[in-house]
Amino acid sequence: MADAADFIAAYRRSHDRLVAASEGLTEEQLRSQSFDTEWSVAQVLSHLGSGAEIFGHIVDAGAAGEDAPGMDVYQGIWAVWDAKDAVSMRDDALAQDSALTERLGGLTSEEADAFGITLWAGPMDLAAVVRMRLSEHALHTWDVQASFSTSPTVPADLAGLLLPGLAAMAGRAGKVQDPGYRVVLESTDGHGAFTVSTGDPVTLSDGADADADGVVRLPSEAILRLLAGRLRPDYTPALEESGDRGIADLREAFPGF
Repeated sequence: MADAADFIAAYRRSHDRLVAASEGLTEEQLRSQSFDTEWSVAQVLSHLGSGAEIFGHIVDAGAAGEDAPGMDVYQGIWAVWDAKDAVSMRDDALAQDSALTERLGGLTSEEADAFGITLWAGPMDLAAVVRMRLSEHALHTWDVQASFSTSPTVPADLAGLLLPGLAAMAGRAGKVQDPGYRVVLESTDGHGAFTVSTGDPVTLSDGADADADGVVRLPSEAILRLLAGRLRPDYTPALEESGDRGIADLREAFPGF
């Protein structure tokens, strides 16, 4: 099982990936449509920047044994970020994200062990908090890359860390199908197999259900993107399918934004 140190190290790598994807973008590129149809590239970066600031408050509170900041704090942060120009959204996001990586890396072992906080997802230790941030960060960094290319991927090491804890996200993101069906998602790079059930409720469970209606074999990062609604046909790597249900069905169950 991955621990907090594993997620913090992975977050540093994801930060470096975000810097490489965005620091050279022109103002015109920052203002252009991102992969997310509701946001420009700059707005994706702004979301990551405001998120880094919010998670900084969460980390401080959890390390100090204090309550999480309230919605009024979040709303104030979002208002400031929404008012920034495109270039500032990018530059400030990278600076804020770097500050968060440094804050996480600077936690003492005593602070990490004692860390605890209750958020919208319930009580969480440090590993769970960093994992939550990493999931958002890895996917939105991909959104920036995908705004200019159809071939970016989420690094396999990040996907491998995130896949075992995706049941809650899949349940929220999945759209109930009628009739429901089950499909096995088998990673082709050694990160296990998972079974998606699209009945009510939508679930994701570890392991391969032998009685599933279909099997899809694809890289672990593509499994992650599929469940997050980021596996459109033009962004899909080579895969193998068998059975009556497959990738086209799952795109309907996980449509994303």
